[in-house]
This record gives sequence, C-alpha cells and structure tokens, in this order.
Amino acid sequence: MAQIGQEIVNPRTGQRVRFVETASASAGARLVLECVSPPSPEREPEHVHPYQTNRFAVRRGALRFRIAGLERVVAAGEEVSIPPGTPHHFWVEGSEPAEYRQEFEPALNTETFFEALFGLAQAGRLSRSGMPPVLLLGVFGQTFWSTVRVTRPPVWVQWLTYAVLGPLGRLLGQRLPSAQDSV
Repeated sequence: MAQIGQEIVNPRTGQRVRFVETASASAGARLVLECVSPPSPEREPEHVHPYQTNRFAVRRGALRFRIAGLERVVAAGEEVSIPPGTPHHFWVEGSEPAEYRQEFEPALNTETFFEALFGLAQAGRLSRSGMPPVLLLGVFGQTFWSTVRVTRPPVWVQWLTYAVLGPLGRLLGQRLPSAQDSV
C-alpha cells in the first residue's frame, strides 16, 4: 500500500512518481500524484481508464496528449481532464523534463498499478515495449481490469486472454511485485 510522500521510479522510462494523496487517505475518492517524466522515445500504449476521470496539471515543461484521436500540447500552467473510457496516451513534448500533477477519481487500485508496473521495471521483467512476460500479463490484466486497459487488441480479446492466462500464471507462481519491491 502506497504511503503519502513515497516516491517510486521507473528505471525503464525515467518517470518518477510521488504519492500526494492515496486511496486510503481519501477514502477511495481519489489518487493524487506528483510526477516527473524526462524526454524519452518510450511511449506508454494508448489506454482507457474505464471508470475514472484522469486529470493532469502541468507545472513545468510540456506534455503532448493524444485524446480520442486528437493531439494537443499541454504546457506549464495548463490542465487537461480525460473522462472515463476515453482512449488516450501522452509523452513529453520538447527536450526538458515535464513536471505535472496527475489525479485519478475514484482512486480504485491505481496506486497498486503504478507500484506493480514500476516494480516490474526495476526487476527487469518488462519487454522492450514495456510489457510483462505473457503469464504475468494475464495476472496483471485481471488485477487491473477495472483500472486500466489498452485499446488494442479489442476488449473481448483482452478479457479472454486474461481469463486464460491469469489463473494459469497464478498457478505457476506468477506474482505482481509488492510496494516494497518498487521503492
């Protein structure tokens, strides 16, 4: 479980995340993160948060967003709000790091998602494209199904894949990293 003030780092992307308000501190209402992302050719996959609003407030630098197929740059002092179920992804625009606040409402298990993803990166268990090994992907996909989904392949393919690989992965000992692994 994330603690207020805890910082985690993704060595694959260089992204740093500090927990400002956790799910437990907000009674599940929201998760608030302070983030720093360096310029990088690495890009997160396009994804949706099925039941959450995701807000960004850029403090320094700029982020380029693709939201529902439309691109826009959000610079220092600007904000963007992404409604639940809206396909999006973002990356650093320009040559300087971006500092931004990110909020998720409701919190769901998003902090655990970040801890697990960053923990896998620290353990060297992500592919060059940022994906976990196939059996662990099933566990990951099932665990965070209500929090985040990629937009490709289609949802029904993901659900079916995770339904098969998740239990098999657990049976074969695949586990997500704990919070201590991502410190």
